[in-house]
Amino acid sequence: MLRTVIVAVMVFVMVVEANPGCRSYCRKPKVEGVPDRAIYCCDPGTGVGKYAEHDGKCPHRPVCPPVRAQTFIPITPQVCSHDGQCRRNEKCCPDACLEHHTCLLADRK
Repeated sequence: MLRTVIVAVMVFVMVVEANPGCRSYCRKPKVEGVPDRAIYCCDPGTGVGKYAEHDGKCPHRPVCPPVRAQTFIPITPQVCSHDGQCRRNEKCCPDACLEHHTCLLADRK
């Protein structure tokens, strides 16, 4: 068992490029047809908010929504590493369209 843990840690360290400022690592969202999901720094030390886990589930988005015309006020997704960096009705979810974690409206069904 200990050998398995040591090997797993060694593989993780070799796969993830060391980033001294990184506070949290996340796995890239699963993309259909791509077997490997890379690990990336999802909180380079700039994220705020105490760690929290909000109610609900991440919404299932099998396809990316269509791109809308630019508005006067650009809407950019909130990048996150945990629910505490999102509004209470949102969850920090992997976003396959953007290839990183973002705050999305929680599915409460």
